[in-house]
Amino acid sequence: ISFHAKNKRVGKTDILIEIKDNGIGIPPEEQKNIFKPFYQMKSSKYNEGTGLGLAIVGKLVEVLDGSIELSSIVGKGSCFKLTFKDIEVLTPDILYMNKESKDPLKNQENFNTKNKKSNNLFGYSLKDLKVNKEVKSSLYNIYNNEFKKAKSTNLFDNFKLFRKSVYELALKLDDKSLLAYSNELSVLIEHFDIEGIENYLNEFEEKLGGLFKDE
Repeated sequence: ISFHAKNKRVGKTDILIEIKDNGIGIPPEEQKNIFKPFYQMKSSKYNEGTGLGLAIVGKLVEVLDGSIELSSIVGKGSCFKLTFKDIEVLTPDILYMNKESKDPLKNQENFNTKNKKSNNLFGYSLKDLKVNKEVKSSLYNIYNNEFKKAKSTNLFDNFKLFRKSVYELALKLDDKSLLAYSNELSVLIEHFDIEGIENYLNEFEEKLGGLFKDE
């Protein structure tokens, strides 16, 4: 296993991780299938396990916005290359200064406390939403599509799609509260914090579900 930092620049770098072996290798006709769940090489005499290992690795790399490449020669071995681009480089002073803002659990506590002090829905009162039909329609579309799909499936791909839709709406409306929500949800997704994600989804449903329950 080797680790390389490439294309270094101020505050960011690309990371390349290589895992090599000198095993039996993977035939070209089977390489396209090895990341599929439950797939086991037909050419191998030692089909042990469930065939989920590389499928899980592939999905984790995808969730982290990375890429994975395979090169293999039958009889000589294989090499897996994992690439992650634009990784933030944190120095000790930055870690200390941003300790509170980088802590998803602390952010979640602050977010919940801040929003429970008012009757506003991410910066909009019920009166605002009744008047501003465009905002209400946009929130309703997210709630009825990306949110419900994320909530019902608990799949990270759907969590990311929901977060993206909230983020894009926040930029469109220039809404700092929605932007904070989407950014903090992004941190939870990056940390695979299922409990934290569920709490954030519940917060969204609590704020908006009552408004749309009769529609």
